[in-house]
Amino acid sequence: MTWDTVRGWLEERLRQRILELAPLGMKVIAGLYYCVPPAPDVGNYSRAVGKGRSPEQVVPSPVDETWWRYYVEEPGVVIANLSLYYPIWGIVWDWERYIEGRYFEREDYSYDEAAVQAFARDTNRTIPYVPPAERYSWLEGQGLVEEFQAWQEHKLYLMAKRTETKIHSINPSLS
Repeated sequence: MTWDTVRGWLEERLRQRILELAPLGMKVIAGLYYCVPPAPDVGNYSRAVGKGRSPEQVVPSPVDETWWRYYVEEPGVVIANLSLYYPIWGIVWDWERYIEGRYFEREDYSYDEAAVQAFARDTNRTIPYVPPAERYSWLEGQGLVEEFQAWQEHKLYLMAKRTETKIHSINPSLS
C-alpha cells in the first residue's frame, strides 16, 4: 500500500467519522498509530539496534528522518489540513506496538549505524564501523553512552518540534 493510497483512505475515513459526530456537537482527536512493517514506498530507513542486539527486522530507529516524515509528519499535515474544514480538536500518536515477538521498545535507545554516524557528525567525531551488537559496549568503552543518549533525545525532540511547527503553521489551534 502506498502513501497516496493510505492518504486517500485516511482522509475519507476521518471525514466520514467527523460527519457522523458533527451533529452531536463533538470534536475529534485524530489518533495515528505506529505503523510496521512499513509501506513499500517509505524508502530506505535505518532499523533500530537495541543494546547488545542485532538490528530489528522492521522496527525503525527512533531518529530515522525518512520513517518519521512518512509515518508522523505527513499524516499529521494531512490531519492539520482537514482540521481547517472539519471539527478536529487535536492529534495524538499511539506508539505502542501491537506485534508479538519484538524486543525493541519505544523507550529504548537505538545504536544503529545511521544514528551513531549522525552523532559523530554532529559532535565532530570520527567513529569507526562497529558491529551492531557491539555498538553499545564500544560507546560505553569510549565514555560516550550518556552523551549519545542525550544527543538521541535531543534529535528526536527537534524532529517532533519540526512536525509541531508544520502542523501549527496550518492550524495553530490544534492541540
